[in-house]
Amino acid sequence: MKKILYSVFLLAIAAGCTKNEDLTGNDGDGLVPITISSGVDVTVKAPVTEGTPTITAGIAGWETSEVDGPDYTEACKWNTTITFSPRKNEQTVQWAAQQYYNPTAEISTYMKAWYPEGKVEAETNKVTFTNNDGSVDALWATPQHGNKTEKEVTLPFKHMTAQLNFEIKGADGLENGTKLKSITVKSVQLPDGFDLTKDGAEAVTYATAADLAVPNIASEGLVIDNTDSKKAGDAVMVKPQAELLIDVVTVSPGDKENEFLNRKVQIKNDGSEGELLAGTAYTISLTFSQEEILLKASVEEWKETGSGTATID
Repeated sequence: MKKILYSVFLLAIAAGCTKNEDLTGNDGDGLVPITISSGVDVTVKAPVTEGTPTITAGIAGWETSEVDGPDYTEACKWNTTITFSPRKNEQTVQWAAQQYYNPTAEISTYMKAWYPEGKVEAETNKVTFTNNDGSVDALWATPQHGNKTEKEVTLPFKHMTAQLNFEIKGADGLENGTKLKSITVKSVQLPDGFDLTKDGAEAVTYATAADLAVPNIASEGLVIDNTDSKKAGDAVMVKPQAELLIDVVTVSPGDKENEFLNRKVQIKNDGSEGELLAGTAYTISLTFSQEEILLKASVEEWKETGSGTATID
């Protein structure tokens, strides 16, 4: 399958944690390089493919001899970035600044990694990035640890949001030349950072809920064909939630606008009605007749293929 990871403006990491920018080492001076294998352990949709250029993720490390791990509210020992190709199989990452384990084997290094790299705020251990249009595919890797004797770790990155894709098609009775003007997803939250003191879904921070216009629908409108379905705008990544409402606006050949407001999308996952799930790509198909929208949705799992339906009340 094709893959997706949207490029975003990657901000430089602030100098809050100590950066080991120029460390070099060998067995003689006791420094053991941290070796990381990484990859996005999910199957994803277009446009990223196996040949897509590498992406840059942020990573931070804490050292401790405590068996329960470090206190992640404390300042990290270091932070830098790693680069890899976003594909499913594991691969060795490239360090922006190679990091090393503590020479004492009883002291382990615990690591957290995320994408996009964003900007680290040292005082709060929070990461922020810009995301105004829903294009950011927020990834989080389950924290891992190692030491000088167990030096190789794997960071499994996972998609933390639900992906929404829209497509349109005309039905019998739709006036030729009718165009789609806009699709607005109601009251959704977009990822805007990470809280490094937390893990999993709780580690992702989100902006205040707001309406989101699906981007890249032509300003002059998109003609609704009565033959094949066509993609409408770009995919958007939003916080998983229980309910999904949309507004749709069309324009007839006589320039009359038709509004379909607060239409509820009933999502099904694996055949059962449910809510938007993290790591799941939803294709929402809008079929237009002259007077109403008939809506169906199929579900394409980022982890594995699924199916489902949705209707508009």
